[in-house]
Order: sequence, then C-alpha cells, then structure tokens
Amino acid sequence: MKTMKNLIRQALLVVAGLAMAFTLTSCSSNGSTDQKTDYKDANEVLTAIWNAEDADERPDAIGGMGDNLTDNEPAAVSLKDPEMVSQTFVVPVDMVMDSASASAIFNAIMINDFTASVYQLKDASKAKEYAKETAKMIEEQPWMCTFPDEYAVLSSDDYLIVVFGKTEQVSPFIEACKAVLPGSSELESSPLE
Repeated sequence: MKTMKNLIRQALLVVAGLAMAFTLTSCSSNGSTDQKTDYKDANEVLTAIWNAEDADERPDAIGGMGDNLTDNEPAAVSLKDPEMVSQTFVVPVDMVMDSASASAIFNAIMINDFTASVYQLKDASKAKEYAKETAKMIEEQPWMCTFPDEYAVLSSDDYLIVVFGKTEQVSPFIEACKAVLPGSSELESSPLE
C-alpha cells in the first residue's frame, strides 16, 4: 500500500514539475522585450502598429504612395524613387536608399495632421544618425496649410518609425508602437512650434 502511495505521489510530483516548467518557459519567452521582432518587412510592422491602435482614435487614412494606395490601412512604399519618398514623408534620401522596405499611412484629408512611415534599414547601426537627420528635416520643413503639433522617431531592431502630426493622432500611434514593439526606443521627439 505504501509503495502504491509513493508511486502516485512521485507521479504527481513529476506532473506538477513538468507543468511548472512549461508555465515558466511560456512566460519567459512571451514576456521578454529583448527578443528580435519577427516581422518580415516594414509593412508588417506598420500594419501591426495600426491594428493595435484603437479604431476610434485613428484618422481616416490612405496607405502607401503613388500607384499603390489603400484605404484605411498601411501599404508598402516603392523605394525606386528615393527623392519622391524623401519629399513625401519628410525623411532623408540616404535613409530611403539604405532601406530594404518601407510602408506608410497618412491622414486622408490633411497629410500634415498625421503621417506615419516605417523603414526597414539595411544597416541598423545608422538608426540614430537617420533619426537626427529626420528630426532636423521635420523641424525645418516649410509646412503649408496646417502645421504638425509634434513628431517622434522610434527605433526597434532594424526598423525606424517616423510619425508627425496633431497630438491627438500622434500620441495614440506612439502608444500602439510601444505596445507592439516593447523594446522600441524613442530616439527623437519634440513639439513643433
């Protein structure tokens, strides 16, 4: 009888130990912010951020650029004309040329009210340099019609995220970005005057 009780007790301890190990493994792999993101390109990153944002806080928007436009969702941006991408989204030409992919979405009525773009850098070590250049370009941009309230440039792994516009449209986007990319860091940000 004692042998049977000992066997049952040992079996229960093994099962409990395995359950605990499984639970701890699941928690540590899901909760880590040091893991590299598993997105294949800039459009997947921007789509994940956009979808994480409360739909009531998002503006009516157009995604992409040129011939590749979408309604109320991000779209990939062709990098074949770096000058056009630079002028449209107020980012350095060199950064566009150093990107493997890009994606964008902007306010359907007034692009200066909200514009977000993501760039998958070929060389992530240049993120801080490109963030500074982007910040300078945004601050020196001769805005027409309406003036953005603020901007932010964030970085996560090999992705650089640029957003500018009205605070009520930019702030929820930044929050969604930090939720989707918990290891992201805000390299540059400022209110615009």
